[in-house]
Amino acid sequence: MKWMKVNQNHSDTVICSDCQSLLISIDTMSPDTADIRADLDSLHGRTYIHWIPAHINIPGNEFADRAAKEAALLPDPDAPIPVSYGVAKAIIKSQVKDKDPAHPLIAETYKGYVRKNDKVLESRKDATLIAQLRSGHCLGLAHYRNRLDESKSAVCPACQEEEETVRHWLKCPATIRTR
Repeated sequence: MKWMKVNQNHSDTVICSDCQSLLISIDTMSPDTADIRADLDSLHGRTYIHWIPAHINIPGNEFADRAAKEAALLPDPDAPIPVSYGVAKAIIKSQVKDKDPAHPLIAETYKGYVRKNDKVLESRKDATLIAQLRSGHCLGLAHYRNRLDESKSAVCPACQEEEETVRHWLKCPATIRTR
């Protein structure tokens, strides 16, 4: 059918088939053949479908059977080409770019961020902790615990001078050994 749509040079088309059950299904409007009927309706001009008995010395029938079997073995030009996971991932990474973060804290934290630097992390636990610290959503920080439960103090437990945020933790004299 695909070939006929592209290569049809005449106004009428004659289709001969030895599959009587298929032709009956098309003729009786079986739901199973709706796609085939739609394809037939899209052809130019009139389309005639004839049943021919199989393998009964009809000139060209043997040739047609052989050609049909060979055509069935040809690759489908519309079939998707298999792609490995690595190639698919590389294509996606090259095509999909995240927008700059809208939240000011996230924008400041990830300014100049280069993903390849994360490869030095030794475990998923470390990567998770880094992501939590970068986002400011780390239970290890008093400021975040206070956001979740206002009864808890947001002040740094080590120096008692200001709220314990990531920025404070990085400069707090009392956390030098921990860092």
